[in-house]
Amino acid sequence: MSGRVRPLSHSTASASASSRRHCSESIVSQNNRGRSFAALLRTRRDDENERSFASRLLAAAGWIFDVDQRRLQRNDGEDQELTTSEFNLLEAFVKRPHRVLSRNDIMDLLKGHDWSPLDRSIDNLVARLRKKVERDPDRPTLIKTVRGVGYTFTAEVERRARGKR
Repeated sequence: MSGRVRPLSHSTASASASSRRHCSESIVSQNNRGRSFAALLRTRRDDENERSFASRLLAAAGWIFDVDQRRLQRNDGEDQELTTSEFNLLEAFVKRPHRVLSRNDIMDLLKGHDWSPLDRSIDNLVARLRKKVERDPDRPTLIKTVRGVGYTFTAEVERRARGKR
């Protein structure tokens, strides 16, 4: 038998096909598991980042942001009224300073559901927020547009203990 190639029987061929199918399903499964793991790591990193900001006052660019009381105040003590959506957007930015957030990221953080890529509600919300927090909303310095990507909060964020304003 040495030197002769033995033909595959039907049962060997189907076992081989079954093995290939199982192998490819296993690779796809591992690939999906890898994506899920990466998503889990991103979520965990964001959760840890949010916990580090929990129960604290945050100060940035002349503003004091109180997450617990859902309040935005100027350093001089004057309150700035924000809608729920504006507050949630500012919270997303303040907890992720210097990180570019795409429109998809912002929609996930604010609404957590599918949306249309043509949806301009995020752009409108950013414009409304800029009118309230920027010195010159036409030339923003706190919430900058990253063309073709999204937005970033440029100010340094300082954590403050309660009682210190």
